[in-house]
Amino acid sequence: MQKKSVLPVLGIVLINFVSAQFYSGYNRFSITGFFSSIDPQDMILMTLFIIIFALVNFSLGKIFRDSYGNPNKPVAGVISLSVAILAVYSLWRTGFNLGGLFYNVGVSEDILFFIILIILIVAAIFIARKIGLAALFLILGLFIILITISTDLIYEKLTAVSIGFVLFLIGVWLWWRKR
Repeated sequence: MQKKSVLPVLGIVLINFVSAQFYSGYNRFSITGFFSSIDPQDMILMTLFIIIFALVNFSLGKIFRDSYGNPNKPVAGVISLSVAILAVYSLWRTGFNLGGLFYNVGVSEDILFFIILIILIVAAIFIARKIGLAALFLILGLFIILITISTDLIYEKLTAVSIGFVLFLIGVWLWWRKR
């Protein structure tokens, strides 16, 4: 088969896959369906977790030092993770309406999703620059796998676990190639 005919044949074969990306039918996974299933309150709590973790980790990195004067990252990481989990859990447990708080300030939920998306993209770029692209793929792959296994947010679990596994393998491959 000639190289010129590969693209049209692949286009015809994969047309159902492309349309399934945006419109999910019964018992099918789609990116649009996944993001529309996330409640604004949950998205706000996830973003607050990331913000609290980053701020506390940065602050504790300046306080906890080892014998050579370098930041003791494991201690700061464990304590900041615990503080962030407790803070977000207490907000969730008390039923504090964070969406209403932002709405009273003048930020609607539609704009809030856009702001949260920008924050997640900036966090991904920050992780890729500070830790490396391999770490970004490893974290993203493990996150997708853990969310799929531990929650019912994604109905088509096999597809999501496969995507997470592929991202994890790409991260491992990039990590080994870097060494």
